Amino acid sequence: MDTGIARNDETGIRSLLAAVALLLCAGPLAAEIPGEGHDRDPGAETRAWLQLQSSGEQAAPSPRQPGDAASRSYRRYLKSFERPIPDSYFKDSKGFVGE
Repeated sequence: MDTGIARNDETGIRSLLAAVALLLCAGPLAAEIPGEGHDRDPGAETRAWLQLQSSGEQAAPSPRQPGDAASRSYRRYLKSFERPIPDSYFKDSKGFVGE
């Protein structure tokens, strides 16, 4: 007793898959067709982004630490320059970093 439902479902699935395949193939072709809204200069958008970045117009405010924390942090940063940079960061036989 064949009702034909399975055949109709199979045909519907095939039609759906064919439509999806057609859309997937046609999408990249449509994106490459020049027309209105496309820049004639391919680097214009990149230059605009670089200009926006360098101008700082859209920059977020820089996070600031409270006065006391900032001064302690800056002193610690300056103190880090008092010691020379070691030639190697590997520990010697005594467990110390070589100088």
